[in-house]
Amino acid sequence: MTLKLALGLLAMWILSWVFTTIQVRHYRQFINELRRSLHGGYISSGVVRSTFRRGCVVVMAVDSAGSIVSAYAMEGRSTFAQFRPYEKPVGRAFTEFVDGSELSGIKEKALQKACELLEEQMIRSVMDPIPSAG
Repeated sequence: MTLKLALGLLAMWILSWVFTTIQVRHYRQFINELRRSLHGGYISSGVVRSTFRRGCVVVMAVDSAGSIVSAYAMEGRSTFAQFRPYEKPVGRAFTEFVDGSELSGIKEKALQKACELLEEQMIRSVMDPIPSAG
């Protein structure tokens, strides 16, 4: 009985690893495709995780003026979740979502995290000194 239990746990662990690898590969391919389609802008993502409820990943593309060009959300508990277009923030400035006072849902919280991360990256890129060529 103990051997069967150990083999069952091993099989579950292997399946979990396989599905996680597939999901990470899907995420990387999606980001690379989005990066290729965006010319001269920024890409940011925000993640909201939960133990028992569904989680959410929001990926957004922002042009050089700070306007959200496209946004996608992946919601669910399953590794089979897919990115779907998220139209609500498209066309608005990403700074509108940094405060997050009116945001309530899981998608909106992930969007807020993506916007906060993008703001931090932009501030860091301005503040970091550029090494001299001399």
